[in-house]
Amino acid sequence: MLTWMFRAFGVLAWLAFTAAGIWALGLHRGALPPYTGVLVLGWTGVAALWGRALTLPALRQGTGVAGGEPEPTGSVGPAAVWLRHAAALLALIVSTTALTVIGTAGGDGTVRAVKEAGPVVSTATVTEVARAHVRYERKKPKGYRSTLVLRTPDGTRITARDVETLAEPLPGKTYEVLWAPSAPELGGFADPRFGVSKYLDDRWGWTVASWGWLGGAAVLILAVMLPLMSMTGTRALHRLARRPLPQFVQAAVVTVLFVVLQRVLTGRVDWNPASSLLGGLALLVTAVTVLVVALLRDHQRHPAGVTPARASRS
Repeated sequence: MLTWMFRAFGVLAWLAFTAAGIWALGLHRGALPPYTGVLVLGWTGVAALWGRALTLPALRQGTGVAGGEPEPTGSVGPAAVWLRHAAALLALIVSTTALTVIGTAGGDGTVRAVKEAGPVVSTATVTEVARAHVRYERKKPKGYRSTLVLRTPDGTRITARDVETLAEPLPGKTYEVLWAPSAPELGGFADPRFGVSKYLDDRWGWTVASWGWLGGAAVLILAVMLPLMSMTGTRALHRLARRPLPQFVQAAVVTVLFVVLQRVLTGRVDWNPASSLLGGLALLVTAVTVLVVALLRDHQRHPAGVTPARASRS
């Protein structure tokens, strides 16, 4: 019974986090929080991880195959173990990418406030350049970041901050701006390079950007994880799934990340773009760390030149 509970919690966590990631990958720029579906699925996955971690100590102390052989390896073939870890890698890739996509959905604080007040897109004329400075990338000038005072066709004056342009903004130039006629004091949002209409799109569906982020995360994670998995081998990986400490560490790290993410998913805080990268990095570092621990433990238990079979005969 405990064995099936342990396995069921693992499957439930995988399904929940993968589904939450797929849901998040379909959030367009105009989707405003709260993202209830991602929240519910995410907390379901967190609860399943803790259920798996809490079941494991009882499973190892129980009776039967699971209790007598806390690190079963002989009954599980390499193909089955690699299949399980391929599924785990898939969940890690999707979840890491979802963090980045959530970070770009909804826009910054100005965009969110304007959209909640009733947004429109207008072509506005620059009447004043309040501030402008050169934007550098790798010590090379790549354009300008400016604060502009704009006049809409109906004569309303609005302020747009952090407007990034390739050419120097000058009075008389026109830009597309997202603003709220009912609350012009909120200011506006202009993005001459990529446009602002995308922030009105609140449909669900994967975009080219979603696939691009997914592909980039897959290359990064597989480049790091596959060599470590090959070094560690299937036996150490399978043992790792039956050790309480790594399971508790995994559950704790994911819980902390999701508690932080909770405020973003409910819309209580604006998203710092760096947070998505930090969250993905934390997931990746955790996964790499537990694999390294598994590798070291495996070498300690079975020194070089002594296989488990030989050790058992001696």
